[in-house]
Amino acid sequence: MNSLRPHAQFELGLVVVCAGGMMDGYAFTAHDQVFATGQTGNVVRLALAASQLDPYSFLRYFIPIVSFVAGIILSRLVSSRFFNGRESSVQSWVIDFEAVTFAVIGVFSDYIPDFMSDCVIACCAAMSFENFRELGQGSRYSSTYCTGNLRSFSEALYGGLFEREPNELRRAFHYLSLIGSFFAGVVICGYFVERIGGSAALLISITFLFARLFVDGWPSGGLPSE
Repeated sequence: MNSLRPHAQFELGLVVVCAGGMMDGYAFTAHDQVFATGQTGNVVRLALAASQLDPYSFLRYFIPIVSFVAGIILSRLVSSRFFNGRESSVQSWVIDFEAVTFAVIGVFSDYIPDFMSDCVIACCAAMSFENFRELGQGSRYSSTYCTGNLRSFSEALYGGLFEREPNELRRAFHYLSLIGSFFAGVVICGYFVERIGGSAALLISITFLFARLFVDGWPSGGLPSE
């Protein structure tokens, strides 16, 4: 179970979701318009490539999908073999891994082929998706794409407006904030990719380092609950 207080989980979620938007914006704008976080777009394009008997495009979208699967498996292996399922420890490891990974991508962006960068980003996205889910008070969220958060926002909005449950309106605001954070991440990374190129990956690294502060208990809202 996550030991962060509910509002600290929400703040952590905002930062991680922003990083998810930055990952997708970076992969799409800097690396050949491949979706590296939510894999639905890649599955659709994979199927279209298969229907058109286009082996190059097939591999172009197949490899990130495989990398996403590999990221989930790697995350589970690390959790069970090294941290005995302790969620905060795994989250810290994932954040450190992704901060270092995106720093390397940013520094060596001119030398890393598009397909390799897409693979690494897809793997990182899977690790974020697997390990950052709890929003507090029994709510869950997606850290790397918007569809699930849009559904949860819509359900909560219905509960608040039509069933007159004030807590549901609060939940709706939380999910809307997450969607806005993802949107902001895409905008930020898209803007900086246009101006500084692949080095914009360094911003993703910095964002993950900021997320580390919440996992470590800063500010005080991140202290373990009683």
